[in-house]
Amino acid sequence: MNLQKMLTLRNGYRRLIADELSKFETDEISNCEFERLFRLLTETAEEVKMISDKIIHHNDVEDMATELVESKTYSFELELKLVRLEKTARRTDLSKQT
Repeated sequence: MNLQKMLTLRNGYRRLIADELSKFETDEISNCEFERLFRLLTETAEEVKMISDKIIHHNDVEDMATELVESKTYSFELELKLVRLEKTARRTDLSKQT
């Protein structure tokens, strides 16, 4: 796949993830909706990782080190957000049960 196409695809997925993450902050969502949205975000995050790996290994990447750091930083930060979101949801569920 062409480098520009992969960069565009990755940026589109990142924008989608940001939009979907904002739903957790603003909307009151049910447990079922949370689980579904969380799973979709996790799957999309994996897609972004795969595309980023392809970009890093692409022959036309001008600054591989910068691309590597930027890609991995994004993935680490997203994973931390997802872990925090999941923990918050669990705490909220526990407090509703008591």
